[in-house]
Amino acid sequence: VADFLTFTGRASVDYYSYLEEERLAVGSIAEAFGIGYNDTSSGYSMRRGDFSEYNFDLMANFNKDITDRLNLTGLVGTNIRKQKTSDYWASTNGGLAVEGIYSIANTASPLELPEENAAEIQVNGYFANASLGYDNVLFLEGSVRVDQSSTLPKDNRTYLYPSASASFIFTKFIEKDWFSFGKV
Repeated sequence: VADFLTFTGRASVDYYSYLEEERLAVGSIAEAFGIGYNDTSSGYSMRRGDFSEYNFDLMANFNKDITDRLNLTGLVGTNIRKQKTSDYWASTNGGLAVEGIYSIANTASPLELPEENAAEIQVNGYFANASLGYDNVLFLEGSVRVDQSSTLPKDNRTYLYPSASASFIFTKFIEKDWFSFGKV
């Protein structure tokens, strides 16, 4: 847009899917197994799940010399994060009815209800940062981030992260070979 202003945009995806099977052969030592964690000496358990996360970022970066000694840098941006998870877990109850057949339907007792979970989360973030520098010696900085989360109550789902700092590079006034950089 201008020699002091640039834009950055990016999108990213993280996704995985899994299947876990647990098999306890007939004649095994009895242990807590399956959804009800009942003591049993055989059984079959299956878990399936999916996870996805999408991130969308847009930022404007600026770096402008206001005078020969005064510089202003910073950025303004937004991030949208969408996350979705789902999983399913089922197991036999009371052991296997028929030895060697590992299937949820091969249960010795009535099945426990399977556990199913599904969640969708979205966080909308807005952020800004600015740094005012004087003669590459004195700096004043401030930043702020505001997030809105879909997992919080509607009347209280926004939270704020502000910060401010000042710094002084004192080695500009000290000429010692053994002391190259110092900042307060």
